[in-house]
Amino acid sequence: MPSELETMAYHGFTDGNGKLSHSGYHLFDSLSQIVEDSYKKSHRSVEKIIASAYFTKPEHIINQLDYSKIFEENVRLDHIADFTRYGEHDATVSGQFSYKEETRTLFTISLLHNSVSDRHWIQSRKDLYKKNGRIKHEFFNIHQGPLQNIQVHSFQSKSDHDDPFSEGTGVGTDSHFEIHVFKNSALCGGLPYEIINANEKIDTEGKLITEGSKQIMCQEFVAFCRGSIQKKDLRSEISKHGVGIALLAASYKSGASKGKGIEADLFNGTWHLT
Repeated sequence: MPSELETMAYHGFTDGNGKLSHSGYHLFDSLSQIVEDSYKKSHRSVEKIIASAYFTKPEHIINQLDYSKIFEENVRLDHIADFTRYGEHDATVSGQFSYKEETRTLFTISLLHNSVSDRHWIQSRKDLYKKNGRIKHEFFNIHQGPLQNIQVHSFQSKSDHDDPFSEGTGVGTDSHFEIHVFKNSALCGGLPYEIINANEKIDTEGKLITEGSKQIMCQEFVAFCRGSIQKKDLRSEISKHGVGIALLAASYKSGASKGKGIEADLFNGTWHLT
């Protein structure tokens, strides 16, 4: 509910942080790693990012739906004094990675907080993450020219995940996570189509794939702080986040400028907005 921006400490919204600042950054980081690694292996590089972003703000959300009509009960929103101090609810960012004047990679990222839900109650529940109506829908579509298309599908149908594997791992279940690979097999070898059930490949000890990955991340961070693993062995070393941070900064500057394309020049791990 829009009024919970002021009352519920969830994903930083109460502190004025928007969607890009929490779950959005994971996508920027993943995108930058995919682009950098793919070009590194082909001995190519990128030197510039151009990003254009559009936001749905909280003051827009309250006018999209008639909450009193939906819940058949009077829902007051007029007590919120200043919606403008809160960050974006939804965001779409499009742009390109380029080298000199050549476009190397195009991208579009769409992030929705205001998305499909099974919530039908007004008063929020204590567990905001799993039992407050949140339904995860994630879709990644990675095109590699005429050679390969990789799609990641993760679609749930309910917000209560007490027993995540009770209904199997198909579409709509709590643990659904599939990777679809379409390939030009005549050139690349292998099968023209393959579907991979991530739950059969990764042992998450009974947890959801996303929960298992978060646990691994925390364990690695603690192990590094204790000196148990070396910097070179980290999966996501902090000094390599420069491109993701540049993309985040360019997106926010563009969103503040109502979609104006913002350039970020990259210099050996550092960056500068223009």
